[in-house]
Amino acid sequence: MIQNAPAPSDTRDLPEIASEVLARHAGYVPEWIPADKTAGNGLAWIFARFLQVVVQRLNQAPEKNRLAFFDLLGMGLVPAQSARAPLAFKITPGAADSNAPAATQVAAPPPPGSSDQIVFETEQAAGVMAANLAQVVSLWPGRDEYLDHSAALAANTPVTLFDHLRLQPTQHTLYLAHNTLLALTGSVEIDVEFELTQTSPNPLQLRWEYWDGQVWRGFKGMNPACAGVIEPTLDSTLGLTRSGTFRLQAGCAMAAQTSVNGIQAFWIRGSLTDTLPADPAIVLPQVDRIRLSSFIQQTLNDDDPGNPQSGILPDNALSGATKLDLTKAFYPFDHQPQPGDAFYFSSEEIFAKPGAHVSIAIAKSDTPLEQVTASSTTPLAHEVAWEYWNGTDWVGLAVLDGKKPPADFTGNGLIQFTVPKDMVKTAVN
Repeated sequence: MIQNAPAPSDTRDLPEIASEVLARHAGYVPEWIPADKTAGNGLAWIFARFLQVVVQRLNQAPEKNRLAFFDLLGMGLVPAQSARAPLAFKITPGAADSNAPAATQVAAPPPPGSSDQIVFETEQAAGVMAANLAQVVSLWPGRDEYLDHSAALAANTPVTLFDHLRLQPTQHTLYLAHNTLLALTGSVEIDVEFELTQTSPNPLQLRWEYWDGQVWRGFKGMNPACAGVIEPTLDSTLGLTRSGTFRLQAGCAMAAQTSVNGIQAFWIRGSLTDTLPADPAIVLPQVDRIRLSSFIQQTLNDDDPGNPQSGILPDNALSGATKLDLTKAFYPFDHQPQPGDAFYFSSEEIFAKPGAHVSIAIAKSDTPLEQVTASSTTPLAHEVAWEYWNGTDWVGLAVLDGKKPPADFTGNGLIQFTVPKDMVKTAVN
């Protein structure tokens, strides 16, 4: 506690003391006449000066006694220290980021009436960045709540930190991106496998969602039950209490790319539905590895998956340089096939997924000439080489059923293969 110095017991100065000495001399030495500019008058002023010294010592006695009392209590005076002040660096527009090392000298304006500047030195190194402060947030870990002050900062208005009336639950969200596996269309299943090095002692409920171009849409089992029907949540991790897999399902998904932290991609996210425990002694799960796998099924007629037209039509198909309409019967190698003729077809959705298992359904349609001469004509022997573009050349594609038919288009059946990892886009025609 700081107290003011005690008031002086005697406030007389030197002229006042000298005047009293000269005024009272008649009662003590009446024969002395201290005229101005005489030795007697000078003696009076010398005597007054000695009295002033005594008065000064008496006025300091209370403060001296207080210091002695503090000394008895073991309290001493704080040693003198250099002046300290907070310092803000402001760089000129267009300047690059820099660094101010410790002991950087800065000057303050001179005191009033002085021409000497006061020079200070920084105590520690500091980074000087060209970026401006973009976000200010109050975080209350014990309540797992936060308050964003960024809008007030932009408006240059004062803020109240940790305003408990405006605090909101803190969002805890895990974002995962993959431009191939998470390009969701149609009926999909996604497995998000977690390998944990430290499990959670209590189950943590996650709500999984994907971006559909407008909103974050939940998977099956992630939405509130409708009409009293509770959808099961497929979570073998039991709330991250052990390693396992979240199986995410959607009936008619249509994902779109969005930007998260400046990264444009197909995203899914898992958000905690409850607040984190306030007890810091409760450990949280630690993840060693996350794996994604997806199964996507899309049909042309979702109302009737057993329809013969079920499946996905290629995006484009060419017979040489002629564009084909695959909704009708067509000649893949023109009317009179010759060695070297090529049938091209593409699918952005299928061929952009390395490792996907593909089945191509061949449904042969006989021409009128074949119907008339079927019993008397032997089909010409031919072979179809299945190939894909790997970025530099057309290379052979390993089909799982390369027998005739259907691999040579002479009969009906399925041709199956796995999308190669080195398959890339190319321009045809």
